[in-house]
Amino acid sequence: MDVLDRGDEFIVTVDLPGARTQDIDLRVERDRLQIEVTAREEPGGEAIRRERRQTPLRRTIQLPAWVDERHTSATYRDGVLRVRLRKRDGPRSIEVE
Repeated sequence: MDVLDRGDEFIVTVDLPGARTQDIDLRVERDRLQIEVTAREEPGGEAIRRERRQTPLRRTIQLPAWVDERHTSATYRDGVLRVRLRKRDGPRSIEVE
């Protein structure tokens, strides 16, 4: 996994070979990104040798700043998940009515 700071956004890149998009669940809250991938069993036969991860994966990444959940996007191509998380501009003001 790589986490890059590009000034106004973070880019998180994770290698997830063999996963399907429907197996990947992403959640963003404040300064955390949670990635969960459900395990998928290969059909047929007993494994003679197994080097690829078959268990579920769950990672929580603590980011150095809060992100704007509404401006987060993710792509998954060729076994690589890429998540773009825009940083929040700063504290939000709340108007009292």
